[in-house]
Amino acid sequence: MKMTVVMVLFVGVLTYFFGLQDKGFKLKRGVAAAPVILSPEVFDAFQNYCVTCHTQFENEQAILNNKRNIYNRIVWLKETPDTPPKIAMPRGAARMEFKDIDPVVYEAMLNAMSVPDSRPQQNPNVAKLIVPEGFTVELLATVPGARSIVLGDEGMIFIGTGGFANPLERIYVIWDKNKNDQIEKTEIRIIADNLQNPNGVAFRKGTLFVAEEHQIVRYDNITQWVKSTDSTILLTSAQSKIVTDDFPKEGGHSWKYIRFGKAPNDNQLYFTVGAPCNVCLSAGSAAIYRVNVDNGQQEMYAEGVRNSVGFDFHPQNGQLWFTDNGRDSLGDNFPPDELNVATAKGQHFGFPHCHGMQDPAGRDKDPQFNRGEDCKKYQQPAQALAAHAAALGLRFYTGTQFPSQYRNQIFIAEHGSWNRSTYSGHRVSLVTKDATGKMTYTPFIEGWVQPGNTRWGRPVDVEVLSNGDMLVSDDGVPGSANSGSLYRIRYSK
Repeated sequence: MKMTVVMVLFVGVLTYFFGLQDKGFKLKRGVAAAPVILSPEVFDAFQNYCVTCHTQFENEQAILNNKRNIYNRIVWLKETPDTPPKIAMPRGAARMEFKDIDPVVYEAMLNAMSVPDSRPQQNPNVAKLIVPEGFTVELLATVPGARSIVLGDEGMIFIGTGGFANPLERIYVIWDKNKNDQIEKTEIRIIADNLQNPNGVAFRKGTLFVAEEHQIVRYDNITQWVKSTDSTILLTSAQSKIVTDDFPKEGGHSWKYIRFGKAPNDNQLYFTVGAPCNVCLSAGSAAIYRVNVDNGQQEMYAEGVRNSVGFDFHPQNGQLWFTDNGRDSLGDNFPPDELNVATAKGQHFGFPHCHGMQDPAGRDKDPQFNRGEDCKKYQQPAQALAAHAAALGLRFYTGTQFPSQYRNQIFIAEHGSWNRSTYSGHRVSLVTKDATGKMTYTPFIEGWVQPGNTRWGRPVDVEVLSNGDMLVSDDGVPGSANSGSLYRIRYSK
């Protein structure tokens, strides 16, 4: 009698996992779900690799233990390298690939066991994003509070976090270890926590650089550390070395964006120090600095920059291009955000005296801080951007996957307005420059704002992969289903 009960329970568990009914079995996911016919190959694979060795149970607890056993087996099949595991299945020599396991079987197992799904999490809102013909956009990974992106060695992607609405204090690494062109949850790892708005990340020669509000630090040999440590291990402060903390710390726009220059300045780490106010004069702030990471020498590179949270270097001439967020409280449509270019060290870009493009009527002059200043003496924006769009990360497209007209043109992540009567920004824009020097400014990805002035996402940064894919981060919207995302944009003819 006892054995009969156990066997009934066992059959019930298998039926719940797989809906096994006979050689042409069906899978039922809940009463309301329509049955799904699975292939004989899946049945044979299950019989050959699982059931044969897991049909003898002494009690109900043994059946429950087997659930975990099967789950661990699936994870092993999916995520380990080609070398055998420490304790292989008897049939482990003829290792079965994850692609041979029917996805609905895998999903049923995970649901039955109430364990985390390691496959990519999908966000239905992604379907609302609009891209030009020939392009696709997909959710690559869910990363709460995702901000700045930098590429490391061996395909690793490091992501900083931060924000008033999303006060996360972590650094993530995303690594497609099994090289299946997808990012599973188990390939998203927190490597540092309890930092102070670690928005900025940069990478050079195996070292990760992290910019907090009060300091910039480095973690040497980060690639090897990620590869050799368990995913639950975090970096410690003892592993970090301070690169610089020699800058104003008055609060306000204190998040840092960092990036290395182009050769011969590739040992120069550029970083931003935003104005500690909406509009004011503050010595040493509202500037872009650079520090030599080899000898620690530091200097101001550009000033009059209210709040830049994104820049890149032209792939051909190495000039610094950066976004700048305009001041508030002058109406919905003024001043514009700016795209600027620093052609040399020591240039001044106007803040707080002047805003936007030169205007014969004087509307470019700040009503409080101009005090008779001639705006012609300051550097003019290369392109005026949408007012209050919060233009943040930018990147020159250096890949070859996109059509040729995108080569060496600028993509800008516009985080979106916070106090405008209707939202602006909340998109990825494209700025192009033709052979005559003419600039154009157009939307590239839209859809984060929906009818009724509602929003579900806020793009932050842009990065280009070696295969030409483009990544866009999004730090999410509190109260929505989007806590933070990393999108992948591709082009196919």
